[in-house]
Amino acid sequence: MLDILWVAIGFVAVLWIWPTAWKSGVDGKVDCVIEFPRHECDIGEGVPFTVTLINRSHFPIPFAEIEIDLPKELSFHPQEERSRRAFATYVLMRRRVRVEFTLYGFRRGPTAVRDVSIRLHEGFGINRLYLSGQASSTVAVRPRPAQFTRYRLPVSMQGDMPMEHVVFPDETLLKGVRPYQFGDPARHIHWRASARLGQIVSKQFFSSTEPRALLILNAQFTDPYWMKTGSPAFDGLCEKVLGAAIELEKRGTQVWFATNAACGGKQRIVFSQLTASRIASLLGHAHAIATSPLDSVLDALLHPAKARMPLVFLFSQYETEEQSGRLQMLRKRGTSVEAIRVGGAANE
Repeated sequence: MLDILWVAIGFVAVLWIWPTAWKSGVDGKVDCVIEFPRHECDIGEGVPFTVTLINRSHFPIPFAEIEIDLPKELSFHPQEERSRRAFATYVLMRRRVRVEFTLYGFRRGPTAVRDVSIRLHEGFGINRLYLSGQASSTVAVRPRPAQFTRYRLPVSMQGDMPMEHVVFPDETLLKGVRPYQFGDPARHIHWRASARLGQIVSKQFFSSTEPRALLILNAQFTDPYWMKTGSPAFDGLCEKVLGAAIELEKRGTQVWFATNAACGGKQRIVFSQLTASRIASLLGHAHAIATSPLDSVLDALLHPAKARMPLVFLFSQYETEEQSGRLQMLRKRGTSVEAIRVGGAANE
């Protein structure tokens, strides 16, 4: 009977001392490492996300709960909005536990997982410790392309643009790369891409007689341009831009792109000849914030030193009277301008 009493006393003493000893021994010796290797994904595409708990103490962690709260651009389900998930585990002394999740792109836009909380306790919930972490890298969710078939699209216009060389393609108009084929000139091999891909690839060129089209994405929603943003409408415009780029590329058109939206570190208007995949990547990083008014894009088009664009698709929800006047000037100079809205919205 006395032995049972001493066992009970010892058990109570352990329960009394254990929470305090555990907290002092574990506090400051548990690390959380978050790995988010992917930088871009499509809507519905899975992205690996890993949370690693590292226990550097000599005490075990009987209970560790990882809780993740995702931003609106990501979800734990490929087709439904599920932004919260919790996972409970344990970590032995001087060990680590790696928990893997799969995140899915849900809405277009750049984002980062910044809300990861970890709750630890000694097994009884008397003394608790809390950790927090965030992914060091961001992920950009590319938009889902919208159908773009009801608009007048260009056809091949032989001789509309000068051919700089009658035998060899213009190497300044690089379209992309393709696997090397027997007979390709050695000077057309893209050595840097070959080293990165692990196989020999050759450069693909745009023909100098291909038609050109310029896609303009306008992020201005009010005047002055910095007073208002319109994220839902902007996302719809991005979907239409990507659909247009894919359709034009299928028809062999040189696709040029310009926008006044904030895209990564870009702070000025740039007219670039891009493939549809490059445009999708750029739209994934684009914010619904205008860095300048639409005038800056239209003034660049009207500049005499700029090459004339025969066809311009303007994806916009708002233009001022002055900007509409500039569009009329472009039309008078022979440029075909198609204004494309989302949901049939008209100018304000």
